[in-house]
Amino acid sequence: MRNNTNPQSGFFSPRIFLAFALCSVGASLAMLSFAAPASSGRSNKRAANTFRPLVIKSMANGVSRPLRDLGPSQSTQRTEVETELRRVRPDVPVPANFIDSVVQSSLATTTIPTPTLTFEGMNQAEGCGGCIPPDTNGAVGPRQFVQMVNSAVSVYDKAGTRLMGPIAINALWNNLPGTCKANNSGDPVVVYDQLADRWMLSQFAVPANNYHECIAVSKTPDATGEYYVYDFPLSTTVFHDYPHFGIWPDGYYMSTHQFNAAGTAFLGAGAFAFERPRMLAGLPAQMIYFNMGNGNTSFGGQLPASLDGFTLPPAGAPNYFAQIDNAADIPPAAALRIWKFHVDWNVPASSTFGIATQPNSIVPVADFARPSCSVGGQRAYVAGCIPQAGDPSQLDPIGDRLMYRLAYRNFGDHESLVMTHTVVSNSTTGQMGPRWYEVRDPGGSPVIFQQSTLAPTGPTDLLYRWMGSIAMDNGGNLAIGYSTSSNVDFPAIAYAGRLAGDPLNTLGQGEAQMWAGTGPMRGELFAPQTGRWGDYSDLTVDPVDDCTFWYTTEYFDATDAPTGAWHTRVGSFKFSQCTPRAVGTLRGTVTDTTGNPIAGATVSAGSYTAVTNGSGIYQFSPQAPGAYTATASAIGYFASSPAAVTLTNGNVTTQDFALARNVAQPTPTPVPLPTPLQSVNPPVLNDPGTTINTGNYNVTW
Repeated sequence: MRNNTNPQSGFFSPRIFLAFALCSVGASLAMLSFAAPASSGRSNKRAANTFRPLVIKSMANGVSRPLRDLGPSQSTQRTEVETELRRVRPDVPVPANFIDSVVQSSLATTTIPTPTLTFEGMNQAEGCGGCIPPDTNGAVGPRQFVQMVNSAVSVYDKAGTRLMGPIAINALWNNLPGTCKANNSGDPVVVYDQLADRWMLSQFAVPANNYHECIAVSKTPDATGEYYVYDFPLSTTVFHDYPHFGIWPDGYYMSTHQFNAAGTAFLGAGAFAFERPRMLAGLPAQMIYFNMGNGNTSFGGQLPASLDGFTLPPAGAPNYFAQIDNAADIPPAAALRIWKFHVDWNVPASSTFGIATQPNSIVPVADFARPSCSVGGQRAYVAGCIPQAGDPSQLDPIGDRLMYRLAYRNFGDHESLVMTHTVVSNSTTGQMGPRWYEVRDPGGSPVIFQQSTLAPTGPTDLLYRWMGSIAMDNGGNLAIGYSTSSNVDFPAIAYAGRLAGDPLNTLGQGEAQMWAGTGPMRGELFAPQTGRWGDYSDLTVDPVDDCTFWYTTEYFDATDAPTGAWHTRVGSFKFSQCTPRAVGTLRGTVTDTTGNPIAGATVSAGSYTAVTNGSGIYQFSPQAPGAYTATASAIGYFASSPAAVTLTNGNVTTQDFALARNVAQPTPTPVPLPTPLQSVNPPVLNDPGTTINTGNYNVTW
């Protein structure tokens, strides 16, 4: 076998633990949906009545130390070997003479906005010491950007300054016994929960025959603070690979790809819902799981819908799981399949997913060809993959699944889902690009409002585009971030987009490069060789203005490419045509009747809660303008009387409270509280406090 020529660079697997030692320093159509038919594809013929929800309670839950106090990540040098990404669709040859029927073959002359800023994210040494791929993802909040990679987390302010990290992800579970504490396995996902002003961090833990999902929910809006941590056991026999999350008002939803313990057989899709209301309060929680392998193992490559913006889905609306199949995957026609996941936390057994394993809706789409990336010799990616300048090894396009995220928005007059995956646009050239879709009315009669494949032809070479992530802003403007590469171009980071009024089925605003890579990925440096890239990237929308897109993914530079070490980048951009979300800010102080500040007091306004800092100051994250009733309380004091407050767009409303001492109740020992980050919109204020949205809970600790 070939060895990594960099003694500091190993090859880490968060999935299959096969140890290898590094031994030397050498070398356009709108299509209506129709009812779901009877089971098709690779059904295992089990009776439909076996498709029932499995309810599992969290094995352990507790409170972490503040993330900022956990210290730098310990050395995460790994020497395990990761097998190639397990496919949920078998690789099949691209049909001869295939040309994508909805391809956008030229870029618009309109200039898309250039990046507002870019900054360096974590690199391989900071993440895991030697893993490939990084599994880069991130999320933006009101004041912070959180990035996760295999197998570390860092928090940045929105100017790109790192506030803390990198910290090994599993350090969050140091206060809990068991699997999540002992394993830093990877496949991380971070989600900003804009409905609660909290952060959700996750990764799986996969020691042999003991598969867990580890979830942490921040206690406050400060991503560097304490977290409610959970350990959910998934299985002792089924390996749940590639977990991806979506936020919905009633739960955190997760999709997985299920494999046998050896990783050699795909067992179908897994669908999960986690009890968000109780997790926001730090209470023991449960999850509801549907094993789609009980009904049809041809279903796979799904994602759960994730709510963007602040307009909720219609009352009682289920979450949506979706996948896209071509005509060869599930004959006779290419289609979008949507499952409705209705969860009932009061009577979990009443929860439903689809119709007896089958989707609720099947919507025709334009047929497409999946990449057929061949692995030959010593795992070298040799044909049908992504070419790159500077190295003969090719890169894995990962064309067998939807790419993260499945973004949902409710615009009031319509609901939309947007999604993307990588396809081959032309079988002769082999060029690849992101196929993207906007689906309207997902809960009723879904329709493909628009669809297209971005694959412009360059004057001297064909640029490949892959590893996309898609989202829409509050005006319905759409953007996709992705990687680019070709025989004469190093892998780089780019994005394209459209305005809501552009011609349908086009990314009418053109393309911009976010960051130019200056070196190739040298897969031959790893033992065994690899071409793994991704395995995903992440495009999210700023909750403050609900307009600015933030994107993060990987690249290589000239200095570290010879050692096989990846880098990541974070960048943002915005369409000037987007109208910022209207917001106001509530802030003030909580003191005793003599004017002394009270630290750790809680202030509630509607369903939101803020916590005072060491100076007795609180401040909410930006909220929608309107009338609220605010109250303050603290241990050892009588609660305040309700106070009527009104928030107006772009302004700060101040409401102070003075609490009378309750001598029958002792006050807690004061704990020094860090000064939280200052607000960036509205303008910076002095010494703000932190915010907690607890939904239907008022939590005191």
